[in-house]
Amino acid sequence: MKFIKIVTCLLVFLVIVNLKDREVIASDLEITLKEAINIGYQRAKEWNVNATLTTANSVDETMGGSRGDTGKRFNWFTTFVVPGTEDYVIIGISEKKITLFRASKQTQGPTIPFDDIKLDSFEALQQAKDKYGLKQGKDWATGYHFTLDSIEGEPILTVIGNDRDNRFTRISFNAKTGDIVSAIHKLPIGGGLLSKHTENEVLSKKGMAIMGVVAGNKQLVIWGDKKPTQFSTTKQPFIELSHNNGETWRELQVNGYVAHAWFDMKDRLYVATEKEIWAGITSKRGTKILSLESPIEKIDFSSNNQIAVTSKGKVYYTINQGKTWEQTIVPKPFNVLQISDNGDLVVLTDEGSILQHTKDQ
Repeated sequence: MKFIKIVTCLLVFLVIVNLKDREVIASDLEITLKEAINIGYQRAKEWNVNATLTTANSVDETMGGSRGDTGKRFNWFTTFVVPGTEDYVIIGISEKKITLFRASKQTQGPTIPFDDIKLDSFEALQQAKDKYGLKQGKDWATGYHFTLDSIEGEPILTVIGNDRDNRFTRISFNAKTGDIVSAIHKLPIGGGLLSKHTENEVLSKKGMAIMGVVAGNKQLVIWGDKKPTQFSTTKQPFIELSHNNGETWRELQVNGYVAHAWFDMKDRLYVATEKEIWAGITSKRGTKILSLESPIEKIDFSSNNQIAVTSKGKVYYTINQGKTWEQTIVPKPFNVLQISDNGDLVVLTDEGSILQHTKDQ
């Protein structure tokens, strides 16, 4: 099985920073969320006049520019479906140009009417900066990132960055009304979980190292370490579930330290530890669906829970929720891995190339 080279990004732009007033100047080739959607829509309509948006997100890169500080990024993925059919297409955009077009078949997910997207990424970012002091992310990603999804029938635009205390933060807006829906901060050593919904704010799990948080339709899960020290947050790992927005918690049983967790469309909880992935986690355990000899390095999952992970130079992926797994090798070092609802793999290499692997190859 081989990856196909889709495009090589040829131009690299420098970040221009005015040290006096810290003004960041974006490259002319960076675009906002709505601009990316417009570019994707034009191509999608050529493919099928009934094409409708289902998701959009910025993609991490090291190409310079504003790093999202102006609400713009170089690279974006947009996904479209044809309502009433299984037709689906993923469109990749880099520097205002379409660099990936992959049409396929998949089970339909929720769509986002174009006219419902009133709020753009630069507007959401400004609100996040003004109200929460949101800053650019470091280490886990370069700068600010943006996602657009349909959640419970509403278009939700999320801005991702760090708060004033350098805590990983997600600020979510209703893209139709402009209202702030939620703000979740991940509090590290000595902290806890800070959750804001409209005007309500709750701080729980004080003194614990909360390393991750994920929300399902009616559930909230957090994980981390109960007794963190200055040098370690893996001494007493835990993962807990709440059915009432964090008022009460129930501890779940997982073998080892939790690296990542997520819910599928049926609200089943999946958990990745250092070398394993478990499905259907409850207070009475779950089902192990993957066990590797070396640590999991990167992980991605689609809206219908196709899963891909990397470990020791190989990509392991499943298109049936973990019943069986395939593996392939990426020919070049890469920093971004994504898997589509159809099971296609897309990676962004360190050199700026986008490579694709289809399940039929």
